Amino acid sequence: MIPDKTKHSIDDSKDHEHHGFFRKGIDSFFVFILNHLPGHFEEKIKKTDKGAKEIIEKATTHHAIEILYDKGGSHHSRSLKEKIFNSIWQGTNNAKAVRNRLRVVTNEITRELTRLKKLSDIENIRMLSIAAGSARADIQAIKNSIPIGKELNVTFLDKNEEANTYSRELSQGITDTSVKFNWITNTIGKYLGSTATSDKFDLIEIVGLMDYFTDEKIIEVFSKIYKKLSKNGVVITSNIIDNKESRFITNVIKWKMLYKSPEQFAGLIEQAGFKKDKIVVKLEPLKIHTIVIAYK
Repeated sequence: MIPDKTKHSIDDSKDHEHHGFFRKGIDSFFVFILNHLPGHFEEKIKKTDKGAKEIIEKATTHHAIEILYDKGGSHHSRSLKEKIFNSIWQGTNNAKAVRNRLRVVTNEITRELTRLKKLSDIENIRMLSIAAGSARADIQAIKNSIPIGKELNVTFLDKNEEANTYSRELSQGITDTSVKFNWITNTIGKYLGSTATSDKFDLIEIVGLMDYFTDEKIIEVFSKIYKKLSKNGVVITSNIIDNKESRFITNVIKWKMLYKSPEQFAGLIEQAGFKKDKIVVKLEPLKIHTIVIAYK
């Protein structure tokens, strides 16, 4: 059932990351130090931890996001010093918030797939992931939803062929023959502009990309997305909120984004054609990412 109207809420399920008692106690002091580091300090940070080095060098890419998702993953360092620094950098507010966003989006996609497969007027479910990157949330949600009970056609769109290769590898664990995958290397503008007007999707996911788009561009993109949704369709998206580590992220990590409040972001989606009472707004518990679920 689609809610007629839902106020902004905090998605605070037990598996989200929060700060412990000690970290809460030193957070203001720690963030103050981060925000007052000089811009060239990035070179020193690179020397402290392998994962941090790659995040800085590949900021904004799926590669950097994957390192954050995995808390350093295969980049975990062996020396005590590097392990300590890996814990420090992966324990920042923004790093934890990215992983929280992944959990919220995965849960929302799972919930929407469950809703769609129960609808008798949908024979086959069509899903589109825009700027898919590793598509980790999509792939995990599909695994959570198996058996689908209907044919599920999934299109991953990314302008980076390396990202498509990565998500293709992640999807190999899904062997259900009712799930069909398709990868397209293209930009969002060219794809939405060239796809036949008859093509409709029941679920569109576009998470992370809006962090770099102006207000005008967001309205333009979601106007096109609205037209691409089926009558039962839904889009799941997100935008980053200005936060206490923004100065550090922008000036030192060199990861520049366009911050918007939840109200601003939801308002832009409404301007694109979505009805206010069909827009659900959630925040992950650290209140750094807005997640919007908007229905046709």
